[in-house]
Amino acid sequence: MVNGEVVWLDTERNVFLPTHKRPLGYVFQEASLFPHLSVKKNLRFGPERVAASERRVNLAQAAELLDIGHLLERMPAGLSGGNA
Repeated sequence: MVNGEVVWLDTERNVFLPTHKRPLGYVFQEASLFPHLSVKKNLRFGPERVAASERRVNLAQAAELLDIGHLLERMPAGLSGGNA
């Protein structure tokens, strides 16, 4: 640990935390959304499986920060892949 943070890799100190033990998330560019759920329901899918006391992000705040509020009711098929 450094300053209360877990060090994942430090070659000088021979520290290596295996990837499967790292608390991280990854968002694929490919179709990784549930096609039968709206954007909002896809975004709620993960947090709903975590205790409320452990949640760190409020969906409304995140949507406002990312300016995606207008997309929340869309279905994945109605989203651009970024090539527009």
